Amino acid sequence: MPSVRVAVVQAAPVLLDRDATVAKAARLTDEAAASRARLVLFPEAFVPAYPRELSFGSVIGRRSAAGRLAYQRYWDQAVDVPGPATGELGAAARRNDVHLAIGVIERARPEKGETLYCTLLYFGPDGALLGRHRELGSEPTGRLELPTGGLRSRVSYARSS
Repeated sequence: MPSVRVAVVQAAPVLLDRDATVAKAARLTDEAAASRARLVLFPEAFVPAYPRELSFGSVIGRRSAAGRLAYQRYWDQAVDVPGPATGELGAAARRNDVHLAIGVIERARPEKGETLYCTLLYFGPDGALLGRHRELGSEPTGRLELPTGGLRSRVSYARSS
């Protein structure tokens, strides 16, 4: 059975700066591929950042004005799927002929019920977005800002040679 070199990226995003973080992810993908990685894995919610300890001014039944502004900034930096950020990430996978998996905060507008999801994106070596997996469960407090994606977002992909 052939071996596959995997790069597990341990890096910090450029906090709440989607474009700079995507550029950093592309650069780190280039570096991993230069070390002969065939699969490059990034952390959960790498783009634009994991909202650790951010409450967005939320308590049950109320949100502060400062919290609303903080959430708006987080929303503004989230990733549209598909969109310009996914195009750049796909280009990095294609340029390096690697599989790429990266965690993002996805800005979704299902039936205009806008929300954010903690999502893992999968790209093939041809740069195509193979799919996405929205988080199935989260801490109760996390559900205030990042709802679960449900079982429909579970995915698997056949490995090509």
